[in-house]
Amino acid sequence: MALKKYTLLELNSYLKRVIALNIMHKVWVSGEITEISESRGHHYLDIVQKDEETGQILAKSSAIIWQSAYQNLYRKIGFQIHSLLKPGIKVLMEVKVDYHERFGLKLSIQDIDPIYTVGQLEADRLKTLNELKRLGLVNKNKQTDLSLVPQRIAVISSKTAAGLEDFLEQLKGNPYGFRFECTLLTAAMQGENTSKDVTKRLREITIKQEDFDAVVIIRGGGAKLDLLAFDDLEICKLAANCPLPLLTGIGHERDDTILDQVAYQAHKTPTAVADFLIERALRFSEHLGTLASRLNISIQQQLSFQQLTFQQLKQRLKFGTEQRLTNQGMLLNYLKDQIPKTVGNRLSSEQQQLRLVTKQLKLLSPEFALSRGFSITTKDGLPVKDIDALKPGDEITTQLPNGTIQSIVK
Repeated sequence: MALKKYTLLELNSYLKRVIALNIMHKVWVSGEITEISESRGHHYLDIVQKDEETGQILAKSSAIIWQSAYQNLYRKIGFQIHSLLKPGIKVLMEVKVDYHERFGLKLSIQDIDPIYTVGQLEADRLKTLNELKRLGLVNKNKQTDLSLVPQRIAVISSKTAAGLEDFLEQLKGNPYGFRFECTLLTAAMQGENTSKDVTKRLREITIKQEDFDAVVIIRGGGAKLDLLAFDDLEICKLAANCPLPLLTGIGHERDDTILDQVAYQAHKTPTAVADFLIERALRFSEHLGTLASRLNISIQQQLSFQQLTFQQLKQRLKFGTEQRLTNQGMLLNYLKDQIPKTVGNRLSSEQQQLRLVTKQLKLLSPEFALSRGFSITTKDGLPVKDIDALKPGDEITTQLPNGTIQSIVK
Protein backbone atom coordinates (compact mmCIF):
# COMPACT_ATOMS: atom_id res chain seq x y z
CA MET A 1 0.00 0.00 0.00
CA ALA A 2 1.45 3.32 -1.03
CA LEU A 3 2.00 5.81 1.76
CA LYS A 4 0.29 9.17 1.48
CA LYS A 5 2.66 12.01 0.90
CA TYR A 6 2.42 15.32 2.77
CA THR A 7 4.16 18.57 2.34
CA LEU A 8 5.80 19.95 5.49
CA LEU A 9 3.17 22.67 5.66
CA GLU A 10 0.39 20.09 5.35
CA LEU A 11 1.93 17.98 8.13
CA ASN A 12 2.39 20.92 10.45
CA SER A 13 -1.13 22.12 9.74
CA TYR A 14 -2.39 18.64 10.58
CA LEU A 15 -0.41 18.64 13.85
CA LYS A 16 -1.80 22.07 14.68
CA ARG A 17 -5.37 20.81 14.25
CA VAL A 18 -4.63 17.68 16.32
CA ILE A 19 -3.21 19.73 19.19
CA ALA A 20 -5.97 22.31 18.99
CA LEU A 21 -8.66 19.60 19.09
CA ASN A 22 -7.06 17.55 21.89
CA ILE A 23 -5.65 20.30 24.10
CA MET A 24 -8.29 22.94 23.94
CA HIS A 25 -7.89 24.24 27.48
CA LYS A 26 -5.00 25.59 29.49
CA VAL A 27 -2.95 22.99 31.38
CA TRP A 28 -0.55 23.12 34.32
CA VAL A 29 2.98 21.97 33.47
CA SER A 30 6.02 21.70 35.76
CA GLY A 31 9.57 22.14 34.61
CA GLU A 32 12.89 23.83 35.24
CA ILE A 33 13.96 27.04 33.57
CA THR A 34 17.31 26.68 31.84
CA GLU A 35 17.41 29.89 29.81
CA ILE A 36 15.45 33.13 29.76
CA SER A 37 15.68 36.32 27.76
CA GLU A 38 13.54 39.45 27.37
CA SER A 39 12.71 41.51 24.31
CA ARG A 40 10.16 44.33 24.06
CA GLY A 41 8.47 43.20 27.25
CA HIS A 42 8.13 39.60 26.09
CA HIS A 43 10.02 36.86 27.98
CA TYR A 44 11.36 33.81 26.13
CA LEU A 45 12.16 30.67 28.14
CA ASP A 46 13.59 27.21 27.63
CA ILE A 47 11.91 24.68 29.93
CA VAL A 48 13.25 21.20 30.66
CA GLN A 49 12.38 18.15 32.74
CA LYS A 50 15.32 16.30 34.31
CA ASP A 51 15.72 12.86 35.75
CA GLU A 52 15.68 13.20 39.55
CA GLU A 53 18.59 10.82 40.05
CA THR A 54 20.89 11.44 37.09
CA GLY A 55 19.96 15.01 36.14
CA GLN A 56 19.63 13.91 32.49
CA ILE A 57 17.21 16.01 30.40
CA LEU A 58 14.11 13.95 29.60
CA ALA A 59 12.10 16.62 27.80
CA LYS A 60 12.56 20.15 26.54
CA SER A 61 10.30 22.86 25.19
CA SER A 62 10.26 26.57 24.45
CA ALA A 63 7.89 28.91 26.24
CA ILE A 64 6.92 32.55 26.09
CA ILE A 65 5.34 35.05 28.43
CA TRP A 66 3.75 37.75 26.36
CA GLN A 67 4.01 41.28 27.65
CA SER A 68 0.35 41.42 28.69
CA ALA A 69 0.63 38.10 30.54
CA TYR A 70 3.81 39.27 32.25
CA GLN A 71 2.07 42.43 33.48
CA ASN A 72 -0.73 40.30 34.90
CA LEU A 73 1.81 38.08 36.68
CA TYR A 74 3.58 41.13 38.08
CA ARG A 75 0.31 42.47 39.48
CA LYS A 76 -0.45 39.08 41.03
CA ILE A 77 2.97 38.03 42.37
CA GLY A 78 4.70 41.36 42.70
CA PHE A 79 8.44 41.94 42.64
CA GLN A 80 9.01 38.26 43.44
CA ILE A 81 8.38 37.49 39.77
CA HIS A 82 11.97 38.54 39.04
CA SER A 83 13.22 35.82 41.40
CA LEU A 84 10.94 33.17 39.91
CA LEU A 85 12.05 33.76 36.34
CA LYS A 86 15.69 32.70 36.62
CA PRO A 87 17.69 29.75 35.30
CA GLY A 88 17.69 26.81 37.67
CA ILE A 89 14.25 27.61 39.14
CA LYS A 90 11.59 24.91 39.07
CA VAL A 91 8.16 26.32 38.23
CA LEU A 92 4.58 25.15 37.89
CA MET A 93 3.05 27.03 34.93
CA GLU A 94 -0.39 27.34 33.52
CA VAL A 95 0.19 27.21 29.77
CA LYS A 96 -1.71 27.41 26.57
CA VAL A 97 -0.26 25.00 24.02
CA ASP A 98 0.26 26.70 20.67
CA TYR A 99 1.48 25.11 17.50
CA HIS A 100 2.46 27.26 14.54
CA GLU A 101 3.16 25.84 11.11
CA ARG A 102 6.33 27.92 10.81
CA PHE A 103 7.59 28.28 14.39
CA GLY A 104 6.55 24.91 15.77
CA LEU A 105 5.34 24.06 19.28
CA LYS A 106 5.43 26.78 21.92
CA LEU A 107 4.00 27.05 25.38
CA SER A 108 2.36 30.36 26.12
CA ILE A 109 2.62 30.90 29.89
CA GLN A 110 -0.53 32.40 31.43
CA ASP A 111 0.12 31.92 35.15
CA ILE A 112 2.81 30.71 37.59
CA ASP A 113 2.28 29.13 41.01
CA PRO A 114 5.01 30.52 43.37
CA ILE A 115 4.00 28.11 46.15
CA TYR A 116 5.08 25.18 43.99
CA THR A 117 8.49 26.77 43.44
CA VAL A 118 8.95 27.40 47.16
CA GLY A 119 8.04 23.79 47.89
CA GLN A 120 10.53 22.52 45.33
CA LEU A 121 13.18 24.77 46.81
CA GLU A 122 12.46 23.41 50.27
CA ALA A 123 12.77 19.87 48.94
CA ASP A 124 16.09 20.74 47.33
CA ARG A 125 17.24 22.43 50.56
CA LEU A 126 16.35 19.35 52.56
CA LYS A 127 18.27 17.17 50.12
CA THR A 128 21.32 19.42 50.37
CA LEU A 129 21.11 19.56 54.15
CA ASN A 130 20.86 15.78 54.45
CA GLU A 131 23.92 15.40 52.25
CA LEU A 132 25.87 17.81 54.43
CA LYS A 133 24.78 15.87 57.52
CA ARG A 134 25.86 12.63 55.89
CA LEU A 135 29.29 14.14 55.25
CA GLY A 136 29.50 15.44 58.84
CA LEU A 137 29.88 19.05 57.69
CA VAL A 138 26.97 20.87 59.35
CA ASN A 139 28.90 21.75 62.52
CA LYS A 140 32.45 21.52 61.23
CA ASN A 141 33.05 25.27 60.76
CA LYS A 142 31.57 25.94 64.21
CA GLN A 143 34.49 23.98 65.66
CA THR A 144 37.12 26.36 64.24
CA ASP A 145 38.80 28.82 66.60
CA LEU A 146 37.76 32.44 66.31
CA SER A 147 40.50 34.71 67.64
CA LEU A 148 39.71 36.86 70.65
CA VAL A 149 39.92 39.99 68.51
CA PRO A 150 39.38 39.13 64.81
CA GLN A 151 40.65 42.19 62.94
CA ARG A 152 41.87 40.84 59.57
CA ILE A 153 38.60 40.15 57.78
CA ALA A 154 38.17 38.55 54.35
CA VAL A 155 34.91 39.96 52.99
CA ILE A 156 33.12 38.12 50.19
CA SER A 157 30.56 40.45 48.66
CA SER A 158 29.63 42.44 45.62
CA LYS A 159 30.97 45.97 45.27
CA THR A 160 27.41 47.10 44.74
CA ALA A 161 25.87 45.02 47.54
CA ALA A 162 23.53 47.15 49.61
CA GLY A 163 24.96 45.93 52.90
CA LEU A 164 28.67 46.20 52.10
CA GLU A 165 28.91 49.93 52.74
CA ASP A 166 26.85 49.57 55.92
CA PHE A 167 29.20 46.85 57.15
CA LEU A 168 32.37 48.82 56.43
CA GLU A 169 30.99 52.07 57.86
CA GLN A 170 29.81 50.31 61.01
CA LEU A 171 33.30 48.90 61.60
CA LYS A 172 35.09 52.13 60.73
CA GLY A 173 32.84 54.35 62.82
CA ASN A 174 32.81 52.24 65.98
CA PRO A 175 32.92 54.52 69.05
CA TYR A 176 35.78 52.62 70.70
CA GLY A 177 38.40 53.30 68.04
CA PHE A 178 38.95 49.62 67.22
CA ARG A 179 40.68 49.13 63.88
CA PHE A 180 39.71 46.41 61.41
CA GLU A 181 41.52 45.47 58.20
CA CYS A 182 38.95 44.34 55.63
CA THR A 183 39.97 42.74 52.33
CA LEU A 184 37.15 42.68 49.76
CA LEU A 185 36.96 39.65 47.48
CA THR A 186 34.26 40.50 44.97
CA ALA A 187 31.63 37.98 43.93
CA ALA A 188 28.12 38.03 42.52
CA MET A 189 25.61 37.91 45.35
CA GLN A 190 22.63 36.76 43.29
CA GLY A 191 22.05 35.12 39.96
CA GLU A 192 23.66 32.24 38.13
CA ASN A 193 27.24 33.43 38.73
CA THR A 194 26.93 33.47 42.53
CA SER A 195 27.86 29.85 43.11
CA LYS A 196 30.88 30.03 40.79
CA ASP A 197 32.17 33.32 42.24
CA VAL A 198 31.69 32.46 45.91
CA THR A 199 33.28 29.01 45.61
CA LYS A 200 36.23 30.58 43.81
CA ARG A 201 36.71 33.12 46.60
CA LEU A 202 36.43 30.49 49.33
CA ARG A 203 39.16 28.44 47.66
CA GLU A 204 41.40 31.54 47.45
CA ILE A 205 40.87 32.24 51.15
CA THR A 206 41.74 28.65 52.05
CA ILE A 207 45.07 29.06 50.26
CA LYS A 208 45.75 32.42 51.98
CA GLN A 209 44.29 31.49 55.36
CA GLU A 210 47.32 32.84 57.26
CA ASP A 211 46.44 36.36 56.07
CA PHE A 212 43.02 36.45 57.76
CA ASP A 213 41.33 35.90 61.12
CA ALA A 214 37.81 35.30 59.80
CA VAL A 215 35.65 35.23 56.65
CA VAL A 216 32.50 37.29 56.22
CA ILE A 217 29.90 36.77 53.47
CA ILE A 218 27.46 39.68 53.24
CA ARG A 219 24.86 41.13 50.91
CA GLY A 220 21.84 43.39 51.24
CA GLY A 221 18.27 42.32 51.70
CA GLY A 222 16.26 40.57 49.04
CA ALA A 223 13.49 38.15 48.27
CA LYS A 224 13.74 34.58 49.44
CA LEU A 225 14.36 33.32 45.92
CA ASP A 226 17.32 35.69 45.62
CA LEU A 227 19.09 33.60 48.25
CA LEU A 228 18.98 30.33 46.33
CA ALA A 229 22.71 30.35 45.64
CA PHE A 230 23.42 30.18 49.37
CA ASP A 231 21.67 26.80 49.51
CA ASP A 232 24.09 25.49 46.88
CA LEU A 233 25.78 22.26 47.97
CA GLU A 234 29.23 23.22 46.66
CA ILE A 235 29.23 26.60 48.42
CA CYS A 236 28.07 25.02 51.67
CA LYS A 237 30.70 22.24 51.50
CA LEU A 238 33.50 24.75 50.95
CA ALA A 239 32.15 26.99 53.72
CA ALA A 240 31.93 24.08 56.17
CA ASN A 241 35.49 23.00 55.32
CA CYS A 242 36.86 26.54 55.48
CA PRO A 243 39.79 26.58 57.94
CA LEU A 244 38.70 30.01 59.21
CA PRO A 245 35.51 30.88 61.10
CA LEU A 246 32.87 32.03 58.60
CA LEU A 247 30.29 34.68 59.51
CA THR A 248 27.23 35.41 57.39
CA GLY A 249 25.14 38.54 57.08
CA ILE A 250 23.04 37.89 54.03
CA GLY A 251 20.38 40.44 54.92
CA HIS A 252 17.20 38.48 55.55
CA GLU A 253 15.16 38.75 58.71
CA ARG A 254 12.88 35.70 58.68
CA ASP A 255 14.51 33.00 56.58
CA ASP A 256 17.91 31.43 56.85
CA THR A 257 19.94 29.67 54.20
CA ILE A 258 21.85 26.43 54.48
CA LEU A 259 25.02 28.53 54.37
CA ASP A 260 23.81 30.19 57.58
CA GLN A 261 23.39 26.76 59.16
CA VAL A 262 26.93 25.57 58.35
CA ALA A 263 28.61 28.91 59.16
CA TYR A 264 30.47 29.53 62.41
CA GLN A 265 27.83 32.14 63.24
CA ALA A 266 24.97 33.63 61.23
CA HIS A 267 23.60 37.16 61.54
CA LYS A 268 20.55 38.67 59.95
CA THR A 269 22.23 41.74 58.45
CA PRO A 270 25.73 42.94 57.49
CA THR A 271 25.47 45.58 60.23
CA ALA A 272 24.80 42.82 62.76
CA VAL A 273 28.01 41.07 61.67
CA ALA A 274 29.94 44.31 62.18
CA ASP A 275 28.35 44.75 65.62
CA PHE A 276 29.37 41.21 66.54
CA LEU A 277 33.01 41.91 65.63
CA ILE A 278 32.96 45.22 67.52
CA GLU A 279 31.34 43.67 70.59
CA ARG A 280 33.88 40.84 70.60
CA ALA A 281 36.73 43.37 70.54
CA LEU A 282 34.94 45.37 73.25
CA ARG A 283 34.58 42.31 75.50
CA PHE A 284 38.27 41.60 75.09
CA SER A 285 39.11 45.25 75.80
CA GLU A 286 36.92 45.21 78.91
CA HIS A 287 38.52 41.95 79.99
CA LEU A 288 41.95 43.54 79.59
CA GLY A 289 40.71 46.52 81.59
CA THR A 290 39.50 44.19 84.33
CA LEU A 291 42.82 42.35 84.35
CA ALA A 292 44.68 45.67 84.40
CA SER A 293 42.56 46.84 87.32
CA ARG A 294 43.15 43.59 89.18
CA LEU A 295 46.85 43.83 88.44
CA ASN A 296 46.93 47.41 89.67
CA ILE A 297 45.10 46.44 92.87
CA SER A 298 47.46 43.50 93.35
CA ILE A 299 50.48 45.74 92.80
CA GLN A 300 49.13 48.32 95.26
CA GLN A 301 48.51 45.57 97.80
CA GLN A 302 51.97 44.20 97.28
CA LEU A 303 53.48 47.66 97.57
CA SER A 304 51.53 48.29 100.79
CA PHE A 305 52.58 44.92 102.17
CA GLN A 306 56.19 45.50 101.21
CA GLN A 307 56.04 49.02 102.67
CA LEU A 308 54.69 47.61 105.93
CA THR A 309 57.32 44.90 105.91
CA PHE A 310 59.98 47.54 105.25
CA GLN A 311 58.75 49.66 108.14
CA GLN A 312 58.73 46.61 110.41
CA LEU A 313 62.25 45.70 109.35
CA LYS A 314 63.28 49.31 109.80
CA GLN A 315 61.90 49.31 113.35
CA ARG A 316 63.46 45.95 114.08
CA LEU A 317 66.77 47.11 112.68
CA LYS A 318 66.60 50.33 114.69
CA PHE A 319 65.65 48.51 117.88
CA GLY A 320 68.19 45.74 117.24
CA THR A 321 70.95 48.27 116.55
CA GLU A 322 70.15 50.26 119.69
CA GLN A 323 69.98 47.09 121.73
CA ARG A 324 73.25 45.88 120.24
CA LEU A 325 74.90 49.23 120.92
CA THR A 326 73.58 49.16 124.50
CA ASN A 327 74.88 45.65 124.99
CA GLN A 328 78.22 46.52 123.47
CA GLY A 329 78.37 49.65 125.65
CA MET A 330 77.70 47.58 128.74
CA LEU A 331 80.33 45.13 127.59
CA LEU A 332 82.82 47.94 127.05
CA ASN A 333 82.06 49.33 130.48
CA TYR A 334 82.49 45.89 131.95
CA LEU A 335 85.78 45.42 130.12
CA LYS A 336 86.81 48.90 131.14
CA ASP A 337 86.37 47.84 134.76
CA GLN A 338 87.78 44.37 134.39
CA ILE A 339 90.86 45.05 132.21
CA PRO A 340 92.80 46.99 134.86
CA LYS A 341 91.97 44.35 137.43
CA THR A 342 92.86 41.55 135.08
CA VAL A 343 96.04 43.28 133.94
CA GLY A 344 97.00 44.05 137.57
CA ASN A 345 96.38 40.49 138.60
CA ARG A 346 98.29 39.23 135.59
CA LEU A 347 101.21 41.58 136.35
CA SER A 348 101.27 40.48 139.99
CA SER A 349 101.23 36.87 138.96
CA GLU A 350 103.98 37.42 136.39
CA GLN A 351 106.08 39.40 138.86
CA GLN A 352 105.73 36.63 141.39
CA GLN A 353 106.65 34.10 138.73
CA LEU A 354 109.61 36.27 137.74
CA ARG A 355 110.79 36.44 141.34
CA LEU A 356 110.50 32.69 141.63
CA VAL A 357 112.43 32.16 138.42
CA THR A 358 115.05 34.70 139.54
CA LYS A 359 115.41 32.90 142.85
CA GLN A 360 115.73 29.59 141.06
CA LEU A 361 118.31 31.03 138.73
CA LYS A 362 120.21 32.44 141.69
CA LEU A 363 120.20 29.09 143.41
CA LEU A 364 121.53 27.49 140.27
CA SER A 365 124.23 30.09 139.66
CA PRO A 366 128.01 29.22 140.17
CA GLU A 367 128.36 32.09 142.61
CA PHE A 368 125.71 30.56 144.92
CA ALA A 369 127.44 27.17 144.77
CA LEU A 370 130.85 28.77 145.54
CA SER A 371 129.30 30.69 148.48
CA ARG A 372 128.29 27.41 150.01
CA GLY A 373 131.87 26.09 150.04
CA PHE A 374 132.00 24.41 146.74
CA SER A 375 134.73 25.01 144.15
CA ILE A 376 134.81 24.77 140.37
CA THR A 377 137.76 23.17 138.60
CA THR A 378 138.37 23.98 134.96
CA LYS A 379 140.91 22.96 132.40
CA ASP A 380 141.42 25.23 129.52
CA GLY A 381 138.26 27.13 130.55
CA LEU A 382 136.11 24.01 130.56
CA PRO A 383 134.69 22.40 133.70
CA VAL A 384 136.35 19.16 134.79
CA LYS A 385 133.56 16.70 135.45
CA ASP A 386 135.56 13.44 135.49
CA ILE A 387 138.95 12.74 137.05
CA ASP A 388 139.77 10.53 134.16
CA ALA A 389 139.73 13.61 131.95
CA LEU A 390 143.04 14.76 133.62
CA LYS A 391 146.51 13.43 133.18
CA PRO A 392 149.81 14.29 134.86
CA GLY A 393 151.20 17.63 133.85
CA ASP A 394 147.77 19.17 133.03
CA GLU A 395 147.30 22.69 134.31
CA ILE A 396 143.99 23.23 136.04
CA THR A 397 142.28 26.17 137.67
CA THR A 398 140.25 25.96 140.86
CA GLN A 399 137.64 28.68 141.44
CA LEU A 400 136.94 29.59 145.05
CA PRO A 401 134.56 32.27 146.40
CA ASN A 402 137.35 34.72 146.93
CA GLY A 403 139.87 33.77 144.23
CA THR A 404 141.43 31.10 142.01
CA ILE A 405 144.22 28.53 142.41
CA GLN A 406 146.42 27.37 139.53
CA SER A 407 147.62 23.75 139.93
CA ILE A 408 149.68 21.15 138.03
CA VAL A 409 148.39 17.56 138.07
CA LYS A 410 151.01 15.03 139.29
